[in-house]
Amino acid sequence: MVAKREARIAYIDAVPGMGRFLIIIFRGGWIDTIASCEAATAESLIEWFRSSGYLEEIKEFATGEGLLALQGISELEDWLAERGIRRGELPARNLRQASVIMEGLKEYQRSKSGS
Repeated sequence: MVAKREARIAYIDAVPGMGRFLIIIFRGGWIDTIASCEAATAESLIEWFRSSGYLEEIKEFATGEGLLALQGISELEDWLAERGIRRGELPARNLRQASVIMEGLKEYQRSKSGS
C-alpha cells in the first residue's frame, strides 16, 4: 500500500434525532470522506471503524458535542489510542466545515419532524 503524505483526521459526532453518527475524514484543509453509521454504543462504532478500511489512514480524531452521549465513549477513545490514533483538535477551517454539515443535518431533521 502506498503511504499517504497528509495525515487524516476523523471528526466524529452524533446526528441529533437520527440515531446515527457522522464521521468526516479530513485530509489537510479538505474533506476526504463523509460517512455515517448507526451506533447505540461505543462497541458498535468501533465495529464500524474495524470494517470501514479507514483505520490505516487516520492519525488523529476529534469529537463533537453529540458524541458525549455515546455509551462507552472512553472505550472508543482507548481503542483508538491503542491503534496509535490520538485525540486532536480540528483546524479552524475543518471545524467550520464540520459545523456547516452538522447544522444542515439538524435543519433537515427539524424539517422532517415539523418542529
